[in-house]
Amino acid sequence: MSEQIASLARRDPLAFGISYVDLLDGKKWEVGTRAWATEIYQTANPWLIEKYPTEPARRVVVTKSTQAGISTWAMVKMLHFATNWPVRVFYTLPRQQDLLDLVSTRVDPMIRASTYLSAKLGNPDSAHSKRIGDSYLFFMELTTEPRMMPADMLLVDEVDLSDQDHMATAINRLDASRWKIVNYLSTPTVPNFGVHGIYNASDMREWLVKCPKCGHEQPIEWESNLRVVGPAMRPEKVFYGCASCNAEITVEHIQTGRWVAQHPDLSDDLVGFHVHQMLTTPADELHKIFRDPTTRLVEFYRKRLGKPYEIGGGSLERDDILATCFDEPYEFEPGWDGESTYYLGVDQGNELQVLICKVPPNSRRPKIVHVELIPMEKGFDRLSQLMEVFHIRKAVGDANPNRHGMIAQVRRFPGRFLVSDYIEQKQIWNAKVGIRELKNVKTNVTIDRTSGMDHLMDEIKNGKFQLPGSPPALHPDVELIIDQVTALKRDVETRKSRAGETTVGVWRKLRADHLAHAWLYMLTAIEIDRGKGLKMAVIGGAKPTAPDGAPADDTPDQVVVAGVVALLSEVPVAQLRLYLEHEPIWTDNIPFPLVYKLGLARKKFTEEQIIYSVNILIKSR
Repeated sequence: MSEQIASLARRDPLAFGISYVDLLDGKKWEVGTRAWATEIYQTANPWLIEKYPTEPARRVVVTKSTQAGISTWAMVKMLHFATNWPVRVFYTLPRQQDLLDLVSTRVDPMIRASTYLSAKLGNPDSAHSKRIGDSYLFFMELTTEPRMMPADMLLVDEVDLSDQDHMATAINRLDASRWKIVNYLSTPTVPNFGVHGIYNASDMREWLVKCPKCGHEQPIEWESNLRVVGPAMRPEKVFYGCASCNAEITVEHIQTGRWVAQHPDLSDDLVGFHVHQMLTTPADELHKIFRDPTTRLVEFYRKRLGKPYEIGGGSLERDDILATCFDEPYEFEPGWDGESTYYLGVDQGNELQVLICKVPPNSRRPKIVHVELIPMEKGFDRLSQLMEVFHIRKAVGDANPNRHGMIAQVRRFPGRFLVSDYIEQKQIWNAKVGIRELKNVKTNVTIDRTSGMDHLMDEIKNGKFQLPGSPPALHPDVELIIDQVTALKRDVETRKSRAGETTVGVWRKLRADHLAHAWLYMLTAIEIDRGKGLKMAVIGGAKPTAPDGAPADDTPDQVVVAGVVALLSEVPVAQLRLYLEHEPIWTDNIPFPLVYKLGLARKKFTEEQIIYSVNILIKSR
């Protein structure tokens, strides 16, 4: 009998888990109530890959909710592979604390609770590496580049929170393996990024359920299948209803469904599954969570429904740039015009990505006049040429990966060229002396990536830069700039540390974004040269006007702005925006406290001064 179990456990990862893996905390394996899990366990099965080397897919992606058992699936897949074949398995997590938590609270207890697994445990046996039989397990954080060693299977847990470049490097560690099995799993964050982007490139399987009444086969979706009878706060009944006939679909009915690929032509390459709590949780329970005042919509969609959700604000769309950066058509330029001041930003990748802007005399608003992608074989020589051809006053360049080439630019153009590193700090940027022989010359600048990108996006959105051309017919290089700047999406994430959890802002990259970083470096070069933040006129926003309605010659002085801001600082932003949407002289139905504060402001200042100052106040929040 034990031989039969061993044979079945080798052929079937789910049978292996049921036979040898303890779920801990008294939990039991539930196959009947999670019928959808069976196919996920069988996909990229090493036994089938060994038997039919050219047929089964070797890559699996699961975009998932929390509490769906997918992390358990990943650990079972790891242990099943390691105990039945002599292999090397990489299990990655975003950060070291995540890794230590997983190994100490899940992996180690699972192994020690199993007579079968603990008998195979050898040396090393640490939080970073373990020997299981003739195999090795390696647990790696992706804040650093993965170790230089071969692997046969890679499991990337929390894809969206991991460094995407280091994840790609980890995949390269499979190149010499005959197995090349990759498993991606994560709750999604923003659309088309991380696990959602990988899922979109897969065969995209959804669990379809037939209605017990009309037979209509459908995915179970929150928007189309939730039914609430009675008041939303105290409903008489909450259930999942058929999208066609409204008949009730229970969790038991859901277990009779099947996985169906939306793109079956991709099933032999990358298999994707969308797992969510509607497959396991009754509608009334999930609806209570949804209606709970402490439940954030973004967290509900991501962690309960396993769907991406984009947080509004911060990120730029193409229309934002078209609306603010093209009010004065002009063309790219080949070099210095003889009178303007020029600034340069350069990012590094497989090539040097360069942006150059000029600030004309009697202007504070930069115009981007040159973009160039320089092959590395010409890179730093060509960069030096651009410094001279455009008479660059100040430049900032990405320090890595070719740090020596950038330092050479600093030495060649002392006081004009600085190298930049991203670090977490309170200031947006901090310029300092970094090369000993260049005394009293600022050579290095550190930039906080998140606040720096926040600042750049605000500057672009507020029309403080110009791009060449006139929409809709734009130069291909302008289209490239727009594409790469809009490739970044603002998001938030929760990070664990020994001190607890903190929520931080992050920028997620959907595709190539080098010119966005070059633009940030260029903006930093301008601000370093001016000694403080940019002070440019807001283009496209409300402008001060004279009493007769003509444009005012001068903006309000700082004393006036400070006075208005002091009076209106306690007014909610929503009311301030409402004020700007009405006619300049607004007197009817003004909400409190705006009505009171606005009355005080109008006794001291003109409507034009108030409008200007309200714009400043909104942007500062």
